Amino acid sequence: MAKTTKKTKRARKPVSNGEIKIEANVPLPPKRHTYPFGEMNVGDSFFAENANSVRQASARMSREIDKKFTCRAVEGGVRAWRIE
Repeated sequence: MAKTTKKTKRARKPVSNGEIKIEANVPLPPKRHTYPFGEMNVGDSFFAENANSVRQASARMSREIDKKFTCRAVEGGVRAWRIE
């Protein structure tokens, strides 16, 4: 039987000793995408070594930008294609 390890909770650090200042009108930085899904045309593909990250990102981007992608395992990693 496989041995399981129990994860221990880390103690939380206090936020600060002083007061937390609330600020208005601070612009939110733009999202940074690791993979070029938004720049791809139908039939384009790219290779990456981190298969799980690419698969999760392709599913998320399919919902966000309403385009379809597929991923396939290839030697050394994964390849993602835009299919629609």
